[in-house]
Amino acid sequence: MLTLLGDMAKGYLAAALGKMSSIRIMPFLMPAFAIAGHNWSLWLRFRGGGGLATFIGGCLAVTDWRMALCGLALWGLLYLLVRDHDRSAVMACVLLPCATLIAGQSVETLTFVSTSSLTVLLRRLQSIKERARQWHLYKQRDGK
Repeated sequence: MLTLLGDMAKGYLAAALGKMSSIRIMPFLMPAFAIAGHNWSLWLRFRGGGGLATFIGGCLAVTDWRMALCGLALWGLLYLLVRDHDRSAVMACVLLPCATLIAGQSVETLTFVSTSSLTVLLRRLQSIKERARQWHLYKQRDGK
């Protein structure tokens, strides 16, 4: 629970710091940088988490709880269909910006959702690639 709260706080604080900027779009861009730092941490040799909790924290700071809930519901529904955490996250990261655009949300909200989703998407694709590589090595080792 503490890890979840800490990861969410990263996104929330990044957006809060962005609000201090005189550049109007900054609060909506900063969470993507927090997600990137979380996903590819310098301290962990560019390894890290998946960015979902950090995304939710940023979402709570720049939109409202309903947007965060919609994103989680979309990912959850896709997970039930695909039964794979990374693949369902990839699909959600593609569909959420589309849904945001169709819903007629503000340019700022679309900027937040698009940049943050892209950052999460890149990490999830990396995870899928790593799992495929591990599976290939496993199969080679067993001679199958």
